[in-house]
Amino acid sequence: MTQVAEKPPIEEVVEHFGTKGMHWGVRKGKGTTGVSRSSGALIDRNARTTRIIKDAQAGKKYKVSVAVGKKILGAEQQQRNWKMNLATMKAQDKRLKAGKQNWSDRIDKYANVGLLDLGITATPR
Repeated sequence: MTQVAEKPPIEEVVEHFGTKGMHWGVRKGKGTTGVSRSSGALIDRNARTTRIIKDAQAGKKYKVSVAVGKKILGAEQQQRNWKMNLATMKAQDKRLKAGKQNWSDRIDKYANVGLLDLGITATPR
């Protein structure tokens, strides 16, 4: 006859990860971080995009997308686009952290739509 091991009490099994009292998806306020929630979300989005571009440049991920981009744009233009996007996001993060937003930063918080997109989709009156 085999013996069944006793189960440990639930207090020993359950572990807590994160800050006590925090909820998933809830950001800290401006008093704690120094930036508003919407600016913090934009900074996070820029960090994710930066990580994606750097992974693509290093050849770690997105190999098919990079190959298609090279075929359509050319390798040099693709590198220039990546470099320009990284510089733009770095400058935007710097402005957001300093609290010196310009009008495009304010628009970018709500939608990532360029002015040309707005002009093209506008219907004539």
